[in-house]
Amino acid sequence: MENSIKDPVEILQKYWGYDRFRAQQLDIITSVLHGKDTIALLPTGGGKSLCFQIPALCLPGVCIVVSPLIALMLDQVRRLKELGIEAEALHSGLQSREISNIISNALYGKLKLLYLAPERLNSRAMKEAFASMNISFFAIDEAHCIAQWGHDFRPSYLSIADCREHLEVPFLALTATATPYTRTEIQTQLKMKDPNWFEMSFRRKNLSIIVREEEQKRDFMRHLLQKTNGTALVYVRNRKATVEMSEYLQRNQISANFYHAGLDPLIRSEKQERWINNIDRVMVSTNAFGMGIDKPDVRLVHHIDLPPGIEEYFQEIGRAGRDQKHAYAVLSYFKGDLQKLQKDWELQFPSLEELKEIYKSLAVYLDVAKGTIMEEGVEFDLAAFSKKSGWKTDKLLHGLRILEQTGKIFLSDALFRPSKVQVVGSESDFRQVMQNEKAGLVLKALLRSYEGIHSVSVSVAEKQLAKLCSLPLEEVVYLLKKFHAEGIIQYQQARSKPQIQFAGERIDSKYFQIDKKWYEKRKEILKQRFESMIQFVLHKGCRQVYISRYFGQNDDEPCGNCDYCMEVRVKAPDAKALEKWKQTIVSHLNNQKQAGLREIYYLFPLNRRKQIELLLEQMIASGELTRNWDQITLKN
Repeated sequence: MENSIKDPVEILQKYWGYDRFRAQQLDIITSVLHGKDTIALLPTGGGKSLCFQIPALCLPGVCIVVSPLIALMLDQVRRLKELGIEAEALHSGLQSREISNIISNALYGKLKLLYLAPERLNSRAMKEAFASMNISFFAIDEAHCIAQWGHDFRPSYLSIADCREHLEVPFLALTATATPYTRTEIQTQLKMKDPNWFEMSFRRKNLSIIVREEEQKRDFMRHLLQKTNGTALVYVRNRKATVEMSEYLQRNQISANFYHAGLDPLIRSEKQERWINNIDRVMVSTNAFGMGIDKPDVRLVHHIDLPPGIEEYFQEIGRAGRDQKHAYAVLSYFKGDLQKLQKDWELQFPSLEELKEIYKSLAVYLDVAKGTIMEEGVEFDLAAFSKKSGWKTDKLLHGLRILEQTGKIFLSDALFRPSKVQVVGSESDFRQVMQNEKAGLVLKALLRSYEGIHSVSVSVAEKQLAKLCSLPLEEVVYLLKKFHAEGIIQYQQARSKPQIQFAGERIDSKYFQIDKKWYEKRKEILKQRFESMIQFVLHKGCRQVYISRYFGQNDDEPCGNCDYCMEVRVKAPDAKALEKWKQTIVSHLNNQKQAGLREIYYLFPLNRRKQIELLLEQMIASGELTRNWDQITLKN
């Protein structure tokens, strides 16, 4: 039985192979080990997960990790298991028997970390389990979700503090994006008693933040990737653009792939692994990509579309340069993007009457009668709901988010649940099946390939079965469904859609209400967020100073690495340098006959743009070059 605190450095060396902690990690861990409530503000890439995983292994008992992202929970559990650490996650993709086994293991001291979503804390079974569980501490990841006027409010986070009424255990709250208001909310809503605060600087000394007005964004992206080495992330705001941009890069001999939440989970996993293993150099993605991925050698993060706020932007650029080597975060925009950001904000708020109708349509679609309580979530296909209800997908998506934030429904991210099979038939059933050659092949493959399939449901890969039997995948799936219908097996086919559930009783639409004051304040808060993003884009000053101030840090020292700082410190070219630049332009035009302005700009470093513009004007005025619109020609 565990009865003493272990040394954090020894744990770090044993499981992770590092000799020392990053800045503030050990201080945070020590605070938790001393039983203190602790708040840690660590930027993306600051090593948040070790701050609760290490003390979980040092202390007796099990650490409860609260996280809103199922995919991230499962990824961390997988990594911990690979290291030989006992960890599990409770999520909606599990059967009741699996949930019972996990809780039982936690009760009997067989787990060091138990991950769960905040919604699960309210269940009677979980509360009863906690009462008998030896809990070392609670770790609340993405703690900014508790701030009602923050960028990613989740009402279920407000119930976390209820655990304090029955459990005398410390809380550790962690987040990468917390404004001054959010920081206050974290401490207040979690009912923390004189917590220890730890805050890392939001400065990234090795990161050059570049904001560039560009109309030809695709060409600019190609130019950046041709000028930089190493892996890259390109962020866009819609799924169609991920495909188009990756195909454009491939046509230009740049190894690229695309990623978005609408892809099958197995395909997403395969694409992710190809990028992590440097098979594909560039990943073009929506914001669905990147959470929990710790790839150290990303040299460039390029935003082709404007993020909705500084929080999302800072989190996404934090994926560059985690190896502490120099990296670039580039945001390209044109004036129309600024108006589009405002329009997108307006679309995020269906009217109160529309929200009422969306709620009603959802009840009809899910066939949930008024007064009914849904015991568990069900799979939800947004596109199918949109088609059947007649609502546009974008409006539905924003409407459902508001319904979640007002506590009307629960939503969870897409979760892959593998196919499961348990053999329940008798010997005589098997003999009957064996009379058919193909059916017999599939049944034999099941019985020989999956140990314990008679007593419990086991995960089954239909593709592997098809390969073993030399049969088409469609035929194997058909036969499995046939066996299920005949009572020979119990077959649950793989699923990969998000989960949705009404919170409490499904309300009669005539009693449906949303607080108008809350709704209007939410609109105003989000308006301030997108306005802050626009101010950042147009800011005439150090980019890192702007970000530090946004997150409440008084760090006014210019970074020296961003586009503004580089332009300020760049020296005017002397006569020798000017002559060399002229020769570069003339040589290029001799080869190309004529070239676009941007093509010429791309011959020089980004921070020389204004000086090259001036040089071209001088060469045109002196008669060395001619210009027709944006095409430059060498004058004969």
